[in-house]
Amino acid sequence: MAEKTDRSEFLVSTGALASALSGGGGPVLLETGGVFANGAFRSSVFEYAAEGHIPGALYADVVTLFSDPSSSWQVQRPSAAQFATAAASLGITPETEVVVYDRGAGEWAARLLWVFRSFGHAAVRLLDGGLEKWVAEERAVETGLAVPNALPRADYPVPETVEPPVFVDTEDVQQALAKGAPVASALPQPWYDQALGHIPATKSLPSIDVLIGEDNTLRDPDEYLQRLEEAGFTAGGDGVLYCGTGVLSALLKTGLELAGIHDLPVYDGSIEIRAGTGLPVERTETAA
Repeated sequence: MAEKTDRSEFLVSTGALASALSGGGGPVLLETGGVFANGAFRSSVFEYAAEGHIPGALYADVVTLFSDPSSSWQVQRPSAAQFATAAASLGITPETEVVVYDRGAGEWAARLLWVFRSFGHAAVRLLDGGLEKWVAEERAVETGLAVPNALPRADYPVPETVEPPVFVDTEDVQQALAKGAPVASALPQPWYDQALGHIPATKSLPSIDVLIGEDNTLRDPDEYLQRLEEAGFTAGGDGVLYCGTGVLSALLKTGLELAGIHDLPVYDGSIEIRAGTGLPVERTETAA
């Protein structure tokens, strides 16, 4: 049976973050996010600046800065050198403690967390509940743009990629399917059924529905472990997680880690790449 992971391994509460920041020190705080508009993703930096963010938070652009600009597909994991340059531009070193959050259910923050962890930067956690919970608790926000150039540029040597890999490609997914390993979509159910479709012979585990509670925090794994097991995921087993472009599946990976089901990779690019390369994508038939 899976043994739950201590929440503090991946999450920090709003109260704990507020206490850490009030002392004048604390972690480097990063807001990130993405907005789908006109057929493509853009960063949520405009919302960060105009609508308000947690005081002191820098904006980390996971759509461009922490993605591979040379890829034909959006929101792809950067190279090690690209990651090191991006982290250094925000004043981050390999020893820096980082907390990331977004304006949604944590999916974009989870994507950034796993980009960091894929290069061995383990000192990074999600703000549990994100900006939504922070604001609901009537905590302070500020507008405007914190300029990373105001920070001293850090030294971040080019890191090694960790093993087992956090992100995998289409070939790895095909191999997992061929050997009967569980593969699950983190897309919302209507997207899995119709809007984007799904990889044949895969399960549906919509990450926000499965993992996120009423206060926008991650549920206790006891509340969703059965769903994971019904989809074929167990402690010590293998499998792959996917979604539309590797964002919602990063949140699902976080939930599995908290449930004690470790080291399941995210299909980077997911349905976007699969559909673009001509591999089959199914849609669920609906009654007329």
